[in-house]
Amino acid sequence: MKHFLPGLVLIITTNTHALYWQNNYGVDLEVGTDDNYFLTSTNETDTNFSRLSLFIGADGSTETSNISFLARVNGHNYSDKSIDDSLTSEVFLAMSNRGERLDSGLDISYTNESTFESQLLDTGVRVDGRTKTWRVAPDLSYRLTERNTLSMGLSFQDVSYNTTSLIDYQDNAVLLSWSYGLNETSDISANVAYSRYEPDTVNAISTDTASIFLGYEIRPTEATTYNFRFGYSDVDGPAGTQSSRVYSVDINHQRDEFNSFTLNASQIYEPDSLGSVRLVNRLGLGWAHAFTEKLQGLLSADYIEDDFRDYYEVKPGLRYFITEHLSLAGDYRFRREERTAGNAESNALFVTLSYNN
Repeated sequence: MKHFLPGLVLIITTNTHALYWQNNYGVDLEVGTDDNYFLTSTNETDTNFSRLSLFIGADGSTETSNISFLARVNGHNYSDKSIDDSLTSEVFLAMSNRGERLDSGLDISYTNESTFESQLLDTGVRVDGRTKTWRVAPDLSYRLTERNTLSMGLSFQDVSYNTTSLIDYQDNAVLLSWSYGLNETSDISANVAYSRYEPDTVNAISTDTASIFLGYEIRPTEATTYNFRFGYSDVDGPAGTQSSRVYSVDINHQRDEFNSFTLNASQIYEPDSLGSVRLVNRLGLGWAHAFTEKLQGLLSADYIEDDFRDYYEVKPGLRYFITEHLSLAGDYRFRREERTAGNAESNALFVTLSYNN
């Protein structure tokens, strides 16, 4: 087996297939300040922070297969001594193979991050600790005809904490789907999913979720995709049986060479670290605008709502490409959370220098 150096492209011939292998690496240095880091209504914590992030990635492909790998390590430092400095990491591996009729894939990921960051977008419960998440997701799809495809996907997820107030859990799921190509630009689909959530507690009772979706995807141009899924979920757990309409909407639109837009909206049942499965509404908007070849404007907005809270986040920013590989970014982030314990707001500024080869 050959080793490779950063920035080097290898072409390896195996039998009749050529493996094109390319890797990249990079570093981010970020500094900033936040006037309410823990996003609490009382005892606001004002801190300066810095983050050093190193990553390496690799992509290999043949005519029929692909493999991608990414590893990242982040070091975080805070001026407020009540916030522990931390080292986080993440690893992703994706493999796929395309056959004459049968396609297969496998995604594996591992993340080790601060409990604050993971819980802010999960439950809103902030405690000092670590979150470790393993996820393995194999899938198969078989083309019955040129237009008809059957697919099956599995997902195995294990989430653990070193904080006793949060509950470790496993969430395993299976998805069966059928898709039919109406024409070259649109498809319809039907999906059936089943998942089992198992909290790691004494006398734990699992929660079973069964869902059915109907979907429609249309690609009016090469730069625009609309994907709609609407369905119904039935949840059976410790609190009894509950049901609800569920949906997801994904829109990606490249308006022109200067502007691109994304919209993601969903209402689905999600597992959490409090020992339950809950119905969560999410809405995300994104916009990117190229002012010049080197200057880009970015804007993102996110909303999360469940039985416990409403969470809002808005983040505008500018990115300037100094060279092909070096860029400088400035961002502002506003966060707001509304819950019965009180409302809280946070304002943060970021300056990030990035090198990507």
